[in-house]
Amino acid sequence: MKALNAQFELLVSRHLEGRLSADDESALRVRLHDDAMARARFVELMDLHALLAGDAALAGNVLADADREPAKVVTFPSKYRRVIFGMAAAAAIVLLAATVWMLGRPQVLLLRGVGQEFANASSLPHGELIGQSVDLKQGLLELSFRKADATVVIEAPAKFRIEDAKTLRMESGRVTAHVRDGKQGLRVLTPHTDVLDLGTRFAVDVSDGRRSEVHVFEGKVEAGATGAEHRDLLTTNQALRFATSAKPEARAVRSGTFVQPEEMKSLAAGVKAGQARRALDADAKLKQDAALIGWVGFEQSSGEAAVEVHGARRVQGRFTGQQALEFVDTDDHAKMNLHATTRQLTLMTWVRLDRVPEGISSLYHTDGWNTPGQVHWMILNNGQMRFAMNGAPLSGDQGELHWPQSRDPVLGQLGRWLHLAAVYDADTQQVSFFTNGKFDSSVEMKTGLPAVLGPAQIGNWNVKHKHGTEHRRLSGRMDELIALSRCLSADEIRQHYEAGNPYR
Repeated sequence: MKALNAQFELLVSRHLEGRLSADDESALRVRLHDDAMARARFVELMDLHALLAGDAALAGNVLADADREPAKVVTFPSKYRRVIFGMAAAAAIVLLAATVWMLGRPQVLLLRGVGQEFANASSLPHGELIGQSVDLKQGLLELSFRKADATVVIEAPAKFRIEDAKTLRMESGRVTAHVRDGKQGLRVLTPHTDVLDLGTRFAVDVSDGRRSEVHVFEGKVEAGATGAEHRDLLTTNQALRFATSAKPEARAVRSGTFVQPEEMKSLAAGVKAGQARRALDADAKLKQDAALIGWVGFEQSSGEAAVEVHGARRVQGRFTGQQALEFVDTDDHAKMNLHATTRQLTLMTWVRLDRVPEGISSLYHTDGWNTPGQVHWMILNNGQMRFAMNGAPLSGDQGELHWPQSRDPVLGQLGRWLHLAAVYDADTQQVSFFTNGKFDSSVEMKTGLPAVLGPAQIGNWNVKHKHGTEHRRLSGRMDELIALSRCLSADEIRQHYEAGNPYR
């Protein structure tokens, strides 16, 4: 059969590159409708598709950046679909197979980007990525290593190099990998360790050139210090920290801090929908609210409330250009002073939880617990929120409960950005809880004391008393903390969540 002409091949190429205009799409529809040769070519390529079924996950996802319109699957009226394809879902796969047949396939390629910015234009990945070095200042990249049968997500700031079809060298930054076939294997090199996948989901975090961590979420990997003969076998829910001239240290697995490949599509859609701008507009509106006590941002040079960071690491927030605080070690925390006493109080925050450790996870804890009205806001190890106020326990017989708690746990939201809110009203003596903009429950308190905010900590709260030191910690990220001296309505909380939600 004769080859299709250059115009048809160009239309197919533009489709795969996400550059198919409305006129191009119309031309392609007409060509497939009117040209028997084009239709026959599709039928012929169905056999080729069977050989390339392993690449089906790439169909419609090959994007050079998130600011371009994603590649569209060409659809046709039902009567034409029956004649041309047999099923509409095969269209994108067949088009991909056609281009592969004509042009060949790169071994490592960019699937998707979310808000990516590079140190210089030459860092922009394109085509075959083997041999390319990339300096990613902001955003996320999703790559496919075909030979290793792996999909990886790299989070900025990151410097990395694609050494070969199955090897990624990370100088800094984070990478999450989903390797479907352990027989092929993906290798990740860092300044501190050599990681070989054996068929799993795992992640590597290279922090400031000082250390590298390996986290296994599922399956197993081999990891050893750079240049060492001994290698450790890590299995599901195990993690090791490697540092220069030090033995590997066992760590708790932190799955939530790493962006998973499954998140990339909805994050890219959020950027495309303008969620970053909506979030900024919502924050700007709250900053003008006369009831604002404090809006705490975690960028180096912003935030209406001063934050003193101890140990916590500044990382990417929900959107490119924003920062969050990440709490990992027991002593990681931030200090602030909101200076307020109020009969109405709304607290809101965005968090991304790695896990809920034993005991209590601190969202906001005033220093000490000796003044009536002092506020402690937290997540319990069963995933429920708690709002505790010194001198104001629950009303009536609540069994073993002493403080208001949310009804539903947040454990199902681990590893995704989560919006939490607590609203206190001294006049009605109630606390109401909200998760992701949805009302959870209201709880009555025994008395209505004014809420007292003052010197406080977020992330970790370590209290020394006669029985020892009590640790209340947060494992994960926090992106902004907002306090207002009024009760936001359910609609206002829902609107703030919808505006700030990074997913679509």
